[in-house]
Amino acid sequence: MIIISKISTILFKIKIHAQFKDLLCIEIQDFGKIINALLEVLKELGDNVEKKKMAAIGSMNLLKSISKEKESEQAKLQAEINDQTIILEQLDNEYDALQILEATQMETIEYLTQIR
Repeated sequence: MIIISKISTILFKIKIHAQFKDLLCIEIQDFGKIINALLEVLKELGDNVEKKKMAAIGSMNLLKSISKEKESEQAKLQAEINDQTIILEQLDNEYDALQILEATQMETIEYLTQIR
């Protein structure tokens, strides 16, 4: 009778162990599914972050390009201003020289008209 009781207890423990093993297997599989789903979400988030990062880098490069274009345009306009300033100074000097020449010619004309 004791042997039968012990055998029953052992069989019960084996049955419980088998059930626990099956339950543990199911729990491990469920945990694996959760981990896989989490990994997929993290991969998706990583991909989105990478896309946003590339978009930000593209925007920064565009801004740098625009800034360089503006600097180039500003340098070009400054060079044009410098050239026009030089031309203006030359014309101003020529105008002054022509005024002196005109004054001299007017004096000569006045002198010649008084001699007559």
